[in-house]
Amino acid sequence: MIRHLSCFLLAASLAGCRDKPAESKKTDTSSTQPELIQPNPIRVTVRRDSVKASSATVGPAGGTITAVGSDSTRFTLTIPPKALDGDSSITMTPVSAIGGLPISGGLVAAVHFEPEGLRFNLPVELKIEPPREVPVEEQVGFGYLGGGDDLHLYPLERGRGLAMRLLHFSGVGIGQGTASDVRSLQQHPPADPDAQLEQQIADLINAERAAALAEEPGDPEFGTKLEKLFEDFYQQVVLPRIEAAKATDNWHVMFNAVHVATSFARFSAMIGEGESTLAKLLPLMEPILVRAFSRGYDRCVHKLGGDKEAGMLMIVARNAAVENFGVSADDPRFLQSKIAECFAGGSPLPKHLELSFESAFQFNDAIATATMMLGSTLKLDQVAGSTSYQTRDWTKLVYRDLDLTPGTGCSSYTDVRANDGLWKVNLLVHPDGKIGMTWNFMGLQGVPTEQMTIVPCPGSGGHPRETSAQWWRACLNQISSQDVEQAIQEGKSYIGMATGMSFFPWPSKLSSKIDRKDFLCKQGVITLRLKELP
Repeated sequence: MIRHLSCFLLAASLAGCRDKPAESKKTDTSSTQPELIQPNPIRVTVRRDSVKASSATVGPAGGTITAVGSDSTRFTLTIPPKALDGDSSITMTPVSAIGGLPISGGLVAAVHFEPEGLRFNLPVELKIEPPREVPVEEQVGFGYLGGGDDLHLYPLERGRGLAMRLLHFSGVGIGQGTASDVRSLQQHPPADPDAQLEQQIADLINAERAAALAEEPGDPEFGTKLEKLFEDFYQQVVLPRIEAAKATDNWHVMFNAVHVATSFARFSAMIGEGESTLAKLLPLMEPILVRAFSRGYDRCVHKLGGDKEAGMLMIVARNAAVENFGVSADDPRFLQSKIAECFAGGSPLPKHLELSFESAFQFNDAIATATMMLGSTLKLDQVAGSTSYQTRDWTKLVYRDLDLTPGTGCSSYTDVRANDGLWKVNLLVHPDGKIGMTWNFMGLQGVPTEQMTIVPCPGSGGHPRETSAQWWRACLNQISSQDVEQAIQEGKSYIGMATGMSFFPWPSKLSSKIDRKDFLCKQGVITLRLKELP
C-alpha cells in the first residue's frame, strides 16, 4: 500500500517513491474506535468575479477550460479522458477577494468551480498563473466549500509553477503566508470529511514539495506516514460513522455514513487501493445501503413524513451501491422505479414539458449600467428512469432589449448591440417536488455577448475601440450562486437554481417569478412558466 500511496497522483510534488512496501494492517472493528477528529472549522467570505466566469460542456473525452480574472490571473483546468462518465456543464469563476482569510500575506489567486461537489473518476489538473511571483516557501494552497465554509490546506503539485490536482469541485486558491500561518490552519480541522483528509494530505505533501524544490532530501518515512494517515482516517472517521448507521434508522446518520464511506472508496480507488478498500467496506456497507433504501421507500409510499429526506436517502443508497460498490443496476433491492414512485408521490411525472423563460436584469459597475431583457421557449423531455428533464436541442436565447448608460466617468458608448445565443436547460425535480434549473450556453462568440464601441474621454488622446461584455450571463450566474449558497447554509440538498416551481403536492405550481439583488446585478427578475406537452 505504501508504494501506491506515495505515488498517488494528488501527491505529484514527490520526486519518487522512497519507501519499501510494508505489510498492510488488518482492520480490527471489534476494538474500541478512536475518537473522531474534532472539527474546528474556519469560514471565510468569498467574492466571485462573475463577469470573468468561463463555462463549457465537458464529457468522457475530457477537455480544457480557461478563465482569466480581473487582475489577469490565468486559470487553466485540464480534465483527462474518462474522468467523467457523461457530459457536464462546468463553470470556472475567478475569485476577486476572500474576507477573513487567515494567511498573513493575503490572497494570491483563487477560483470557484461549479457544479459544486462534482466528482471525477480521475484527478483533474488546475494550473494557476498569477501576475506576480510568490516565493516557494510562502506559497500556501487552500480549499473551501460552498460560499466559504471549511477553509483548509490543499496540496500543491511539484515544481515552481502553481498547480493542483482536484478530485471534486469546490473552491481552491493560493495564499502568501508563513509557516506560522500553516500551523494555525492545521489547528482548525474542517468539518467535512473530504476536506479533513485533504488537509492532512497537504500537511505531508507540502513539506515534501518544499524539500524537492530546495534540492534537499525528503522525509524517508513519507510513504509510511501517508499510509498511516489513510489507515487512521479509516479507523477514526469512516468506521465510527458506519457503526453509528448500523444501529439507527435516522436518515441523517445513514446519509452521512454512505457519503463518508463512498468518498473514502473513491480516494482509495484513485491511489490504486480500490479493490482492497472495497473488500473491507462492502460487507459493512451493504446492509446499511439495503436498509436505507428500504426505509426511505416505506416512508415515501406510506406517507410517514419526511418525503424529501426519504427520497434523498434512496438516491444516495442506490448511487453508492451501483456506482461505488459494484451492485448490479437491476438489483431488486435498489430499483430505480421505486425512487420514481417516491418522487412522484404516487403520480407519474409528465414525459414532455415546455418552459417559457423571460429575464430582465440591470447590471451595474463603475463603467456602465446595462439593462437587458432576454427570453426563450424550450421543449424538454424526461430522462428515462429519472426525475430530470433535458432540452431536446440547442434553443435560441433572444435579446428583447439592451440599453447601456455610461458610468460616472467621461467615457461614452456608441453602436450598442447584442448577439442572440443558443442554450440548453436541465430541470431537476427534487424529492419534495421542487424544481431546480441548470443551463449551458453557446453562441457565435461562445456565449450570448453584448458589444459596443467605447469612445474615450475628450482630450485623452485615445481612439474609439470595440469591446464586448457578458453582463446578462454574469447576472444569471450571480443569482444562481446566491441561491445555491443560501441552500447550502440552510442545509438543503437541492441541485441547481431553485425556480420556485413545484410538481407536488398536486395540483402543482408551474409558474413563478424570481426577484433577486446582488452586488453587481442590482436588479434581476426571472419569470418562468411551465406546461405539460402531449
